[in-house]
Amino acid sequence: MRKFFISLMLVLSLTFPSFAAESISYTVHQDKLDIWVQDRPGQPVTITIYDEGRKYYIDQGDTDSNGQIRFQVQLPDNQVYRSSVRTSGSIETEEIVIGNPSINPEIPEKQTATISIRGIQGSILNRKSVEIFEGDTVLDVLRRALRSENIDFIIDSYGYVKNINGESAGQYGPLSGWIYRVNGNYDQYRNLAAGDVEVKNGDFIEWRYSKDGGIDIGWETGLPLPILLDKKQEQILVEIEAILAEPDIPITEMEKVFDNILEQCKTDPDIVSVPEIKEKISQLAERIVQTAQTFNIPATEIQQKEEKPFVLLKKNNIITAANRFLKITQKIENGLKEIEIVKVFPRQLNVQIPLSEKQEITVGFASGTIKEIFEKELDSISLETELSSFKILPDTFDKAQQEKEIHFTVKKPILSKIPKAYQKHFAVDIQCLSENGNAIRFSEPIEVHIPYKENTDSPEKVGAFRLKEDQTLERVGGIYDETAHTVAFLTSHFSIYFAQESEKTFGDLESCPWAKKPIDRMASKGIIHGRNSKCFDPQSFITRAEFAALITKMLPYEVEETKISPFEDIRPNDWYFQPVQTAYKKDLMKGVSNSRFHPNENITRQEMAVVLAKILEKRKKVQEVAPSILEKFEDHEQIAPWARESIALLIQKGILSGIGENILAPGAPATRAQTAVLLDKIYPLLFDS
Repeated sequence: MRKFFISLMLVLSLTFPSFAAESISYTVHQDKLDIWVQDRPGQPVTITIYDEGRKYYIDQGDTDSNGQIRFQVQLPDNQVYRSSVRTSGSIETEEIVIGNPSINPEIPEKQTATISIRGIQGSILNRKSVEIFEGDTVLDVLRRALRSENIDFIIDSYGYVKNINGESAGQYGPLSGWIYRVNGNYDQYRNLAAGDVEVKNGDFIEWRYSKDGGIDIGWETGLPLPILLDKKQEQILVEIEAILAEPDIPITEMEKVFDNILEQCKTDPDIVSVPEIKEKISQLAERIVQTAQTFNIPATEIQQKEEKPFVLLKKNNIITAANRFLKITQKIENGLKEIEIVKVFPRQLNVQIPLSEKQEITVGFASGTIKEIFEKELDSISLETELSSFKILPDTFDKAQQEKEIHFTVKKPILSKIPKAYQKHFAVDIQCLSENGNAIRFSEPIEVHIPYKENTDSPEKVGAFRLKEDQTLERVGGIYDETAHTVAFLTSHFSIYFAQESEKTFGDLESCPWAKKPIDRMASKGIIHGRNSKCFDPQSFITRAEFAALITKMLPYEVEETKISPFEDIRPNDWYFQPVQTAYKKDLMKGVSNSRFHPNENITRQEMAVVLAKILEKRKKVQEVAPSILEKFEDHEQIAPWARESIALLIQKGILSGIGENILAPGAPATRAQTAVLLDKIYPLLFDS
């Protein structure tokens, strides 16, 4: 008869109840190992017996009416095994020694930790024992477990867990992401990076996805941090919250409170050591600036001009409002800086204008007002009415126009002027005229916002349309704001506009599924077109002339009415003559030489990057970039010197990426699909909203 024995230590340890079940016991009867599990009646139990090389036994069943279940297994002797018993509560593992292990080579004692991973959709990894080594961290154990189970993950170079099994940080809001705890303790590790926490033998590590910083999974209670505030700190919080809760508090009172708090913080720096107080001070500062930047035109200033409602923005009044706004904003920013809060507010003056009973208003800028107001270092002026709003930039009008009186007219159009098919949409008629009634052309496209009050399940499909003189519609792009229920779009001239849902797709996008949505979005906005209604031809390369047509459509620019070109290879009867002329005159594209443009030559990725960077510069969306960002690409030395800064900017903004792992291919020709993706990424950045 074979000799079997179970170590005395194992027998003693297994006579006590486990955490998940009432008890798990192991006994030997002749050549069989019996495993008894005591739990609640009708509970599922799974058992696995294994060693380093293989699994010897797997079985499962439900406990009987007495809450018991028995498993029998015969195992080769003189070996060390692991037993894993999964009950309704958890998984319990134990070491089992059968026979005389000294006959076989000694198995060194392993150090292990247990890990589990659970996402929004459910369990990703049930409790798994992972071997650990000296110096291992929580992050090391996570990586090892994910790799062993072939689970996809993204952890950046700083040790931040960005994605596990397709569930990404930030997917459900700014507080959503992956968090962990060790041995059931969250508070101790909540402010420690997983790569800084060393793991010990027997530790249990749990990774969970939370939508709101741990509140939804019960790790974080949602209560304020356990920081004891002194009376001065409590008083400041009460004071700020009272102001933020009051909708009509005068700006002078807000400034007085801000100045008082600022003085207290400068004399007692510990006040702003509390994050909640720091955040509330920032909110108060933002409220003051928002109030200061709003210039309300009272209804009493609306006059009648040729029997139509009219208000003239007097130069002295608006200049005074701009000066006051800039002075307050600078003061607030400097005050925050003194207590180590860095915040920069946009220099935009919001002029709010009431509508007349006729749902119509004409707003006039007195001669020279626009020129003088932008000499005050304002970034923009926003004219806001209930029907629409416009954002005027320093280069919206040329220098000659800025000297003159300019009128904006907003009104609901006469219903009979709109085709019946479109009368159900909320339409707005917008005009920009000189004092003598002539239409004004913009030097640079102007940003317009119009209402869209209809319910939609597809906000990305909502865009703006222009009703042309021949009663047909023209897509003019647009970005839908679900909060404000408005659509923002760019235009170089005014007309009748309305918003609606629209969709465009092609039948030949199977070869590039990664580009299908961007292509559909850009086509639905009227920015890109297919070879025909069904064919987009995504894998073909795009020429320099085609790209000139795309960018002048996206911004959008009016075509240049000229028959003279600086390029010998651009002729007036070429379809691309006007787009190339416009792109050249607006300093977006240059020729390959002073006299040749090469319109039918394929545009390279780095040439395209330079043009897109110029577009961002025109829309005031540039920023400082670190050239070192290019070094992660193996072929970064192949980037032309004239393109390096532009490519770095696009990479930093998330617009441009490699075509493979660490490959940028700057000199490669761009395909139509790649171009659509780039335009789709850059288009939302053209707007301030």
